[in-house]
Amino acid sequence: MKGRKSAFPIKAVLALVLFCALLLVLLYLGHRLKNLGLFKIKYIISKEDSQIELPHLKGINIFEVNLRKESARLEGLYPGYKIIKLIRVLPDRIFADFIERRPVAYVKLYRYFCVDDGLVLFDLPKQAQAGELPLILGLDRRIYNPSPGARVNLRELALAVDIIKKAGVTPVLKDCQIKTISVHSLNNASFFISGGLEVKISQDDISDKMSILGSLLNQERSGLDKIRYIDLRFKEPVIKLKNAD
Repeated sequence: MKGRKSAFPIKAVLALVLFCALLLVLLYLGHRLKNLGLFKIKYIISKEDSQIELPHLKGINIFEVNLRKESARLEGLYPGYKIIKLIRVLPDRIFADFIERRPVAYVKLYRYFCVDDGLVLFDLPKQAQAGELPLILGLDRRIYNPSPGARVNLRELALAVDIIKKAGVTPVLKDCQIKTISVHSLNNASFFISGGLEVKISQDDISDKMSILGSLLNQERSGLDKIRYIDLRFKEPVIKLKNAD
């Protein structure tokens, strides 16, 4: 019995020593393997229309790059991209995957910016063409020192974007492109749709007001050219004709 009791610790110690030795060997081999020239970054891969450039990563060991930190840095450099994700492609490549910001309107400030549905301003895409998106006016004295990539927490801008989004999901209004939106105040905003018809609106119940506008446009379809504006700021909509005093 005594022999059996003394043998157990010896076997355990030997097993522990062998395990540690094996672990050290594996760590050493892993270190040597990681530092082989095979794992130095040679190629940066991205989509064809990407502006992302990462020449400073070439020649660095692929395992030493902090991809999360590098992605965050790139998002600051390229505000036109909503998400930038870097992926290791062993043995020697980094793949840059990204999601571009989708503009919902242009904003006229000291110069023109794009804005997405998250109220983030960014530079106009190179392929942007005048007139293809609504133009938001009236915010040049409310947004100071705008910078690309910054989110603008301004209720007037949020109202303009909300009008665009709600009009886009209202069946009748899908064919009536919004040209400009003026948001000088939350309770005195207006927008012009294709054909030159002005619609006055306030900040409350935008979805309901878009539905009312859709119904009015359906009813007055044959006489829209005679209407100066439709006012939705009150409990009952007001239609002002061009020849009325």
